Amino acid sequence: MVEINSLLIAEEQVFFELDSVTLYISFNNIGPGHLYVTNKNIRWISQDKQRNYNFNFYLIGLNAIFNANEDFPNCIYCQFDEIINPTIENGNGNSNGNDSNSDENEEDETYTEIRFIPLDESKIRDIYDAFCQGALLNPDEDQDDEGDFYFNEEENDEQELAFDPNDLERFEDAEE
Repeated sequence: MVEINSLLIAEEQVFFELDSVTLYISFNNIGPGHLYVTNKNIRWISQDKQRNYNFNFYLIGLNAIFNANEDFPNCIYCQFDEIINPTIENGNGNSNGNDSNSDENEEDETYTEIRFIPLDESKIRDIYDAFCQGALLNPDEDQDDEGDFYFNEEENDEQELAFDPNDLERFEDAEE
């Protein structure tokens, strides 16, 4: 039997929880359970406490409010940046959300679609806000280097000084 406190890692704290949330991994209905959003992960434990999934914020590429269609009701939709096979379990029916599936038909897919469907549809916005808060607490490490191709004002001035449009000799080494 799984309890949330036994799953938490060092310095992990629950800041949102909701009961009666059905989890879908791809089109597989995993069943109803309890959703926990922590400062590091999204965790889901089945109602019978026999199965659990852990989704690290660093591996969630997208989360959004999904409007109902013929396949799913209104819910929270996520793209998890790894392939998860819900039939593979580690040990006692628990999954860390990092199970790899070597099925050749899924080699082209680089993510798994996950849906959280609360019994009380009015809670969708609360779940979404909690997911956004968790994402803000776990920014991508790669984002520090993004935007380096843009110049700040001082670097832009240096670039302008290095280019002289009146320098006719700048094309002398070009082949005709």
